[in-house]
Amino acid sequence: MAVTIPEVNSANIRHCLLIKLTIGLEANTYYISNAWKTITYDGNDYTELGALLNVGDFREDIKTTNGDINISLSGIPSNENYVQLITNPATSNSSIKGGEVQVDRAFFDEQYNVSNVYQRFKGIITNFAISEDEDLFEDQLTNSIEISCASINTLLENRVAGQRTNPTDRNKFFSGDATFNRVPDLHNVNFDFGREYQAGGGYGGGGGCFSAGTLIAMADGSLKPIENVIKGDLILSYNFEKHVTETDVVDVVTKPIVDQICELNVNGQFIWCTPDHPFYVKGKGWSSMFANQTYDTHGMSVEEYVEGDVFTALSLDKELHEAPLRTMRVKTEPRTKTYNLSKVKNNQNYFANGLLVHNKGGRGGGGGGNNQQLR
Repeated sequence: MAVTIPEVNSANIRHCLLIKLTIGLEANTYYISNAWKTITYDGNDYTELGALLNVGDFREDIKTTNGDINISLSGIPSNENYVQLITNPATSNSSIKGGEVQVDRAFFDEQYNVSNVYQRFKGIITNFAISEDEDLFEDQLTNSIEISCASINTLLENRVAGQRTNPTDRNKFFSGDATFNRVPDLHNVNFDFGREYQAGGGYGGGGGCFSAGTLIAMADGSLKPIENVIKGDLILSYNFEKHVTETDVVDVVTKPIVDQICELNVNGQFIWCTPDHPFYVKGKGWSSMFANQTYDTHGMSVEEYVEGDVFTALSLDKELHEAPLRTMRVKTEPRTKTYNLSKVKNNQNYFANGLLVHNKGGRGGGGGGNNQQLR
């Protein structure tokens, strides 16, 4: 956390570190400092340790960084037995780890009184170590304690480690959290910040889509190239609950730039799309060429189609019929502009080149999901 410290109008800058440790089963709090005298701040007396207390460097970048630190005590003052504090059963190993640490920097005025205090670090104890050094000639025993502390940024990083950026994984870690719900919609979006926003077209798009020239079945029975479809257009979609083809409304059209295009030959007619775009397949439900990619991109669980599978197609009289997949292949075509009706108001599907396809706006629910069956 960045803190602006006012300019010090003095030839000498005098300061010290104030450390607050809250550890133990009873959450005991200890106050220590590297000053040469007892410092009183916020009603608490900080025991002076001077050079016996050492704190690692604080790391501050423009971007948020972990900034973990180590605190070392290389001597024990007469009025505080810190070795006993660490080894006392009342403050067991498990209760020390997880204890809270706060480090403040205090500045002194000309009379060596504390004038200003600023927080420099706040975190959790993650580990500690005790070392012992015995001087046989002087018959003295010196103890050193080193405490490792993790900042709040490290704790957050560990909390989400291994989490994929999609709604399904997010809910595994944090049930009910909607933070990543729009990630599938934003995936692969290309933003042009120099261009004015166009309603219905947005700045780009996300996920699986179709090449220009793909014909979309409109509600009036006509066909329109997908690149000409705009927000508010009336299209045909399939209602899985009523088992009928009906009119639906386009809410969002997205336009991702992709590097891979899938060429499908369905009953002698070609269609070009991205490999993660789901089609409705007989006996499988929603299926794409690469099911894992569909899940990673959209959080939608689907099957994988193969040559010989039967797709669902729309006839001229708006009835559904079967269309076999004859061949399929993936081509690399860098920087290819594609299109998708990524948000359809009611059913989350539409007909592209006569084939029933998912819009991927429901992340596997509401108009998606392989529990839906055609009649």
